[in-house]
Amino acid sequence: MAKILIVDDDVAVHFGLGSLLINRGHEVASAATAGEAIALVTGSPYDTIVLDNRLEAAGGDAGLRVLRALRDAATRPWVIFVTGTGSAALKRAALELGADRYFEKPVSALELAGIIVEFGGPVRGA
Repeated sequence: MAKILIVDDDVAVHFGLGSLLINRGHEVASAATAGEAIALVTGSPYDTIVLDNRLEAAGGDAGLRVLRALRDAATRPWVIFVTGTGSAALKRAALELGADRYFEKPVSALELAGIIVEFGGPVRGA
């Protein structure tokens, strides 16, 4: 199964989505800040990242900062970009920086899990 990183400052997202994915056989790690996420992805490859844009500790567009950091990674995971404060400009920026899917909250854990299955696999080469 997939190795997944959930990046969100909402502990309910970590618990709800994380539990669902673990029960489906995936390996799950969590980060609450952009800095934690960047450290994790530079230390170990992930197949998929579920990435919230607004992380309370960082404010602003922390998710976009993570996407920028991923551009320099040796391997690039699939990225599901999620935001509660969406706009056409943010969607364009996220997709241009490499997000594979873009969602505005609320989005169900089941829908996200389905997309992870759709991606189906390992990280892509840089």
